[in-house]
Amino acid sequence: MERSTMTVEEAAAVLGISRSTAYECIRRGELRAVRLGQRLVVPRLVVDQLLAGEPVALSPSRAES
Repeated sequence: MERSTMTVEEAAAVLGISRSTAYECIRRGELRAVRLGQRLVVPRLVVDQLLAGEPVALSPSRAES
């Protein structure tokens, strides 16, 4: 069974960006992430949609805290 989420580092690698750029995209609301406790995870569906060129619906509340 494939995981439904990936770490920010994994998402950055798949998207071909640096880890710091991925965190900046999350902070700006360009990449959706979910906070679970103190950890941020990126839904695999979000990464798949970005790579397919599909619009990604961003939630009004960002993952930053």
